Amino acid sequence: MDISCIGKKCTGCASCVSSCPQNAISMHLSGDGFYYPSIKQESCINCGLCGKVCPAMGNLQKVYPQKVFLSWANDAKIRLNSSSGGIFSSIAENVLRRNGVVCGAAYDEQMNVRHTIIDTLEDLPKLQGSKYVQSIIEGVFPRIKQILLENRIVYFVGTPCQVQGLKSFLRKEYPNLITSDLICHGVPSGELFKAQIRQLERNHNYKVKDFKFRSKDRFGQGCDIKVITERGKSFYYNAELLPYFNGFWKNLTLRECCYNCKYSSVERVGDITLGDYWLVKKVFPGTKTSKGCSLIFVNTEIGHRVINEISSNVFLKESTIEQAMLGQGQLKNPVPRPKARDFFDSCENFDQICNGLLATSLKYKIRMRLRNVIKTITFFKYWK
Repeated sequence: MDISCIGKKCTGCASCVSSCPQNAISMHLSGDGFYYPSIKQESCINCGLCGKVCPAMGNLQKVYPQKVFLSWANDAKIRLNSSSGGIFSSIAENVLRRNGVVCGAAYDEQMNVRHTIIDTLEDLPKLQGSKYVQSIIEGVFPRIKQILLENRIVYFVGTPCQVQGLKSFLRKEYPNLITSDLICHGVPSGELFKAQIRQLERNHNYKVKDFKFRSKDRFGQGCDIKVITERGKSFYYNAELLPYFNGFWKNLTLRECCYNCKYSSVERVGDITLGDYWLVKKVFPGTKTSKGCSLIFVNTEIGHRVINEISSNVFLKESTIEQAMLGQGQLKNPVPRPKARDFFDSCENFDQICNGLLATSLKYKIRMRLRNVIKTITFFKYWK
């Protein structure tokens, strides 16, 4: 089967690659830095399995949430080290203590974002924190299947298209599989992210060891970037002023399928849906948000069981779909595709697009820096 007809609908989940009995499919980089499947026609036996497991060809298994919660981890350390309220970490700890494994996005030594399987609590920090990058996931699904067949618990966290890709690859239900899909804005490419890393290293003469998209150090929960060097020195950046994040936030550099995302709705594909409870103060006045607040959808019986297991370690307050949707546009529609996306077709000349497509005005930069000063002198993060 020729799957090139999928074209820009492809999410890059690589379920086709993992399913091919002839190893005839591999992932290759496009000009804008995203991975797409390519078939070695001389090896293809036209079995059609790639089409059967491809979520982009209609193999979706969405369900309506059964419960909605505002939540956060009772352990302040877990909460502060997480992007939102620390619910992922709370679930992951419970799984790891039961000899299970957790699979989520982590940086490798070259700052590639890869889906990585861990089985120790010591490795959990690698998976904590949001990575606004499309992770490399090729090769992970067969390893997960093998672990499931060993009757160990697997907790998989990813974008909805990655969760659906895993389920499509497995082709059957596993009672020892737990999945969490994320409320996703869309994904830029790993190649563009690495171009941003290289620019920072050139401009400041340091090697990046870690990159936190959602540091709470300065202003509490939000989008404040912290870059940690190999020498242990840290630099902070307003997310909107860093070209890579600016492109993400303005929808200029997302994967093409994100503009027509099939998962931008209330119906979900994971057992549990995780996100930020944005605008929570409008729903629950007086809520303190500095340490982070999570939005949870419990979608399946497995999801209910998992939340019950961690209930003594987390705060839970029941909410509604309508309340959650106030601050989560991705539960209604995909992000719009800006016309300027036509001009992003290569990650190679990052400095050039930083001065053009991804540039921010001097007026905006000044406004952001003044905001930083005000937040600092008013101790904003302590009362927000």
